[in-house]
Amino acid sequence: MFVFEDSKCCGSFIASIPTIWEPKPYLTVYFGKTQFDDPEYVAKEFAKLFLQKYYGQVRGAMVLNVRKFIERLQPGCGVTVSVRNVRSKPTIVSTWSELVVNDSDDYKAVRRKKQTSFNPDDKLEKLHSASIDAAFIRASTTFSLLDESVRHLEFDLDVIR
Repeated sequence: MFVFEDSKCCGSFIASIPTIWEPKPYLTVYFGKTQFDDPEYVAKEFAKLFLQKYYGQVRGAMVLNVRKFIERLQPGCGVTVSVRNVRSKPTIVSTWSELVVNDSDDYKAVRRKKQTSFNPDDKLEKLHSASIDAAFIRASTTFSLLDESVRHLEFDLDVIR
């Protein structure tokens, strides 16, 4: 999907991988037939490994298998925390996407949700714990370096308070 044959040199391939957190929108790497015995295989493996390192294991698999996923991917955590102030039952709702493999080995993005009820007295404490839960979910579902660093930052802030 991210590997194309070079039109100028027969047998050479170009890997063009979208990088949404960088100033350049794409990372482009050339794989020539003089440098590699099988440049197509090397380019595909490079694209797969770079996607897993850059976006994390789960997001990388989503980007590889779901064509439209990269267009919908936003810079950020992918975990949404919202507060519903309903009189009968005020709740904090955390939602996130997970990659699920069904019986026919197809990948599908499924939306998950976690709700926490709160009282007016403990609203700030519950919001803080929800943000830490969101950081944990973000780090555990993606395993990317960016999300791990954000998780450690939020846990460090928890220790300071």
